[in-house]
Amino acid sequence: AAKPGSPEVVAAITGETSSVASAGGAAVQQTIAKVADVVAKEVTATVEEVQNPKPAASAPAPGNPSAKTIEVGVSGQLQAAINAANNKDTIRLTKSIDMGNTRLDITKSITLDLNNNTLSGKEKIMILIMSGNTLTITGTGTIDGTASVVESNECKSMITVRSNAELVVGEKVTLKSKTNGDNDYNGNYAIALWNTDGTKTDAVENAKVFMNGSIAEGMCGITIEGTKGSKGNVVEVRGSINVKDQALYLAGKGTTTIYDKAAIKGGNNGIEIRDGILYVNGGTIETSYTPAASTTANPTGSTVKGTALAISQHTTKQDIEVVISGGIFKAAGGTGTLPLFVSDVQQKIENNNGKPIKVVIKDNQDKLKNPQFVAADNATKTMKVETKNGSSGQAIFDERSQKNDTPSSCTPSGNDLSFNNPQS
Repeated sequence: AAKPGSPEVVAAITGETSSVASAGGAAVQQTIAKVADVVAKEVTATVEEVQNPKPAASAPAPGNPSAKTIEVGVSGQLQAAINAANNKDTIRLTKSIDMGNTRLDITKSITLDLNNNTLSGKEKIMILIMSGNTLTITGTGTIDGTASVVESNECKSMITVRSNAELVVGEKVTLKSKTNGDNDYNGNYAIALWNTDGTKTDAVENAKVFMNGSIAEGMCGITIEGTKGSKGNVVEVRGSINVKDQALYLAGKGTTTIYDKAAIKGGNNGIEIRDGILYVNGGTIETSYTPAASTTANPTGSTVKGTALAISQHTTKQDIEVVISGGIFKAAGGTGTLPLFVSDVQQKIENNNGKPIKVVIKDNQDKLKNPQFVAADNATKTMKVETKNGSSGQAIFDERSQKNDTPSSCTPSGNDLSFNNPQS
C-alpha cells in the first residue's frame, strides 16, 4: 500500500476533491465516502507496519562488500530474517529477544551479532544448525536456553550442530543452558554435535565447533554424540566452561583440542573421552567433585565421576588417543578425586577387551610448559589406570620419566610422575 502523503494518496484525494467542485448534491456525499475509504486504508497499512516491522536491511557488512546486515528486534521476525538472508549476511539484534517455545533453524551460513542483547528460549533444541551451514555468534551478549519440559531419557542441546555444519562462538559471547526447577540431569548440553532433527538421530559426521566464549551455567557443556559411525568431527576450546556435571563429554569420534587459555571445570568431570582423539596443549582442566572418583558402566552416558580428565572407552569399542603436551589437571574436590583416570569399567561389564587406548604425556623443551597433575588436598594419587581384563591395551607413556606402563596408581615426585606398578 502507498504511504500517507505519497503521490498516489495525494492524487487520489485531489482527484476526488476536484470532483466536488464540479458536482453537487449526492455527488458530494459519494466523493466524501471515497476519500474516507482511501484514508482508512492508509491508516490501517501504517498501523500494521508499526506493529510488525519488516527486518531492516542496512549497509553491507564491514569487510564483506557483498554481504548485508539485517537488524531484528522482534521475535517473530528472526526466523524470517534468516530465511531471507544470503550466505555471509549478518543478523544484528537491536533488542533482547525471547523466542519462547520456537526453534530457530539456521538454514544459511550467517553471523548472529548479539549487539549487547540476550537471545532466550525454552525449546529442547533452541538453535538447530542445518547441514552445510555455519553460524558465527559475535558481539557481546548471551544465549540463554531454559527447557521447560525435559524427560530424563531425552537429550537437550541448546545449540545443536548437525553433520557438515559449523558453530563459531565469539570471545564475548556467554551461553547458559539449563532446565526449569529441579529437573537438571546430565543429558542437558549447551552445545551438541548431534545429527538430529529433534526426532531421528543418525551418526554425526564432520560437524565443527570453535568455542572461544564461555559456557557459564547448566549441567553439561559440549558433547559429541556417540552413535556408532560418527567421524570427522572437530571441537576446539579456547574459552571457558564451568558447569555442574561434565564440561566436555566426548562420546563420538572426533578430534578435540584444548588450547592454552582454556578454563574447563565440571562438577563431576572436566573432560570424559570415550572415543576419538584429544589434544591438550594447555589451559586448566578441573573437577570440583567432592566424593572419591568412581565408575559405573553406562552404554549411553557418562561412566566416571570425580576426575579432571577421564578416559573410558565407549560400548562402541573405538580407538582412543590422548596427547597431553601442556595444561594443568586439577582434582579440586575432595580426597580421592583424580587429575587423570583411565577406566576399563565398560569393558569389564561387557567382558571384552575393546580397542587400544593410547595416552602420551609429552616432555617439552621448556619445562615450565610441561603438563601438571595436581592432586586433591591430603591425597597422593594423581593418576589411576585400570587394565582391560588383564590386557595391555591401556597404557600411559610419560616422556618426562621415560615410563611406559599400565600403572595402578601414580604419585607425584616434584614435577614428574613416579609410577607405582607391581608388574614393572
